[in-house]
Amino acid sequence: MTRDEILDAAAQIFREKGFHAASMQAIAEAVNLQKASLYYHVNSKQEILLTLLDRALDLLIEKIESVLVEPLPPDEKLRQAMRVYLQVMLENLDLAAVLLLEHRSLEPKYHALHTPAATASSACGAI
Repeated sequence: MTRDEILDAAAQIFREKGFHAASMQAIAEAVNLQKASLYYHVNSKQEILLTLLDRALDLLIEKIESVLVEPLPPDEKLRQAMRVYLQVMLENLDLAAVLLLEHRSLEPKYHALHTPAATASSACGAI
C-alpha cells in the first residue's frame, strides 16, 4: 500500500461523501488497511485534505504555467489556460471535487493558503 493509493482513495471518498462525512475507517477500508495501519502513512484526515489540495493546485499550476510561457497574445493565453484548467479538472474529477468543495473544511491556519484570492494571484500573474 502506497501513500498515493491512500490519497487517491481518500479523494474519491471525499468526493462521494464530503470531507466531514468521510471517516478514516472508510479510507482504511478502501485500501484494505486496518485503521491503525492507516496512521502509519498519514497523521490525520486534515493532513490528507491539505495534501490533496496541494496536489490539485500543483497539477493545475504546472499545466497552466506551460501555457503561460508560450509566445501567444494575451487573449489566446487566457483561452488556452482556461482549456487546460477544464481539461485537468475533467481528467481528475476526485481532485477537482476536493479542490472546489472541500477547501472550506481546512483548519483556519491552512485555509488562507488555499482560498481563491491567494492562489489566483500566484497562478495567474503571468497572463
